[in-house]
Amino acid sequence: MNGKVTCFIPFGTKEETEITVSELRKSALVATIYIIGGNVKLETEGVKVLDTESLSYGKQFMQLLRKQNLNMFLFIPKPVH
Repeated sequence: MNGKVTCFIPFGTKEETEITVSELRKSALVATIYIIGGNVKLETEGVKVLDTESLSYGKQFMQLLRKQNLNMFLFIPKPVH
């Protein structure tokens, strides 16, 4: 694999999200981590927040990905426990 992956995860609880971010950061294949959610209160360096109350799995999400100009991405539909 030539490139790195951009990851999109929904904001669950603060604890769940921090664990998921921590696990993703362990991989050398992960470039950027985006947290999707409204009113996200997370102080984790290097993580970007997409502030939205809801995100459909259809056109809206695909438009978002096109704007990011990504070669590869990973969407995790719920926090990892």
